[in-house]
Amino acid sequence: MPHVAAARPADYWDDIARRACKRVEQRIIASGKLPALIGDQSLLEDAGFAAMQIELARDGLVPQGFDLPSFLTQMEDEMRSQMEYALSNVWHDDNQDGAVEDAELRGPKSIRLMRV
Repeated sequence: MPHVAAARPADYWDDIARRACKRVEQRIIASGKLPALIGDQSLLEDAGFAAMQIELARDGLVPQGFDLPSFLTQMEDEMRSQMEYALSNVWHDDNQDGAVEDAELRGPKSIRLMRV
């Protein structure tokens, strides 16, 4: 939608980005974590993209062929799913000591098994 981007000032897009970031930040805080103590923040990119889609939809900008209520519901579900994935697979400095202990590590782990 290049015509939409050109029709809006840069401040508008900055505001969309701020609102989307705030939405992700609020979900992190609601989970009991502090955003500044999250490890690999790149795991939050998909949730951030969904948050951006939500903010654009709140301003009436939805992809062609979608109706606003169903698109918002779909993006909320997507963001919820992405946040759950990210927060369950990222380390968080729970005790705020500047170091990450084994107990603070999350995510899939693997071990090598050998049959003897």
